[in-house]
Amino acid sequence: MLLCLVVWNLVGLGWLRGAELVEFGAVAKNRVQELLKEPFTVHTSFANALGRSKKPRVYGFVTLADGSDLAATLVEEGLARAFGKNRLRPDGMHSEEWMRQLEDLEVSAALQRQGIWEKSEPEKIRELRAKEREDAAGLDAAFEKGVFAPFDEENPVNLNTATKEELEELKGIGPELAERIIAGQPYERVEDVMRVKGIAEGKLKAMRDFVTVGGAGTP
Repeated sequence: MLLCLVVWNLVGLGWLRGAELVEFGAVAKNRVQELLKEPFTVHTSFANALGRSKKPRVYGFVTLADGSDLAATLVEEGLARAFGKNRLRPDGMHSEEWMRQLEDLEVSAALQRQGIWEKSEPEKIRELRAKEREDAAGLDAAFEKGVFAPFDEENPVNLNTATKEELEELKGIGPELAERIIAGQPYERVEDVMRVKGIAEGKLKAMRDFVTVGGAGTP
């Protein structure tokens, strides 16, 4: 999954040939299989994702037998990229801090020409990173304009100000239920939404981490 990002970026700049793409795809696949031979732990995090589908996506954090993170290991070995939207880590680390750590590992891998970086041209790395910053800025602008609804633990939807469309992005909330939630505003606590017909304890539990009644992080 992550390897696709590094391959796409480097092919786009003319850094890789088809044979090299296949070669490093196999290397990454074999390395993941090797790392997962020992017992590992998977932590999941629900979140909406970019794309045509509005179905919920699940992010997975894989902790290896030695306590290291699978994504970090692959980035450090030059078999994955630190790119895209991250999520709050199982250990509570904020996604922005985690992304900075991954970016540090990526720079180190590039400088040491680890993995796929062996085929890179050092003078073009600056061009690549400039393009990534441009893409990231575009995504941020889209989020701010409401093109996408990146609701997660760090960016919950406000039950008191959300639109019908925003509420429908929540797991298990359809058009009719979204209208009922809006009709029941205001809410002093998240639990108050249970007074809305159709929202029982189970449904509240499913969306509890992704909603608020005040500012971000307000319960």
